[in-house]
Amino acid sequence: MAVFCDPINFQTERYSARMCKAFFGRFRETGGPGCTERFIHTMDLWFISAAEEVDNRAKGHVNDVESYIELRRDLSGCMAYFALVEFVSGIDLPDEVVSDPVIMALEEATNDFVSWSNDIFSYTMEQSHRSTHNLVAVLVADQGLDLQGAVHYCGQLCNISSSALQKTSLCSPHGEKRLTSRWLSHSRAAELDYRFTVLGL
Repeated sequence: MAVFCDPINFQTERYSARMCKAFFGRFRETGGPGCTERFIHTMDLWFISAAEEVDNRAKGHVNDVESYIELRRDLSGCMAYFALVEFVSGIDLPDEVVSDPVIMALEEATNDFVSWSNDIFSYTMEQSHRSTHNLVAVLVADQGLDLQGAVHYCGQLCNISSSALQKTSLCSPHGEKRLTSRWLSHSRAAELDYRFTVLGL
């Protein structure tokens, strides 16, 4: 995280860290203070969650559904992505907008939809690596569902998230309609991918 906190003075020979240093140095040149702070905070949450996933995998630990959902929301990368949406759009949202219940609900619904559809898509690949960091695998282990039942359950969660996103968008204050449309455009793309790939529609 040091490279995000001080990309100018941070020194390293690791290629991955040098790439982050170059990227975030440019990010801070034009990114607003709120947007920048949100990106750093959400990346910190991502690294903490990634470390927990690695530890779980090393110990052979499988989360229960509730703890997996909490972990997955930080590990999806969506929260940092929302900050990137601000950055590339050239906006810096006020704290009262970011903390607005409607915006927070939109973020959570989008995050959940992306996470659960990704877990369906990636299940076979992750099983080939004996990874249990996947909602399908968690449902099989924690809830005793068979594979088809677990995939169906994930699909239902995707539909719930999609419905929540659509309903919540109708509640957004007039001044936040333009922002809401950005969230919807990215989530709808994920939804179409899910429907064509998983449901065959």
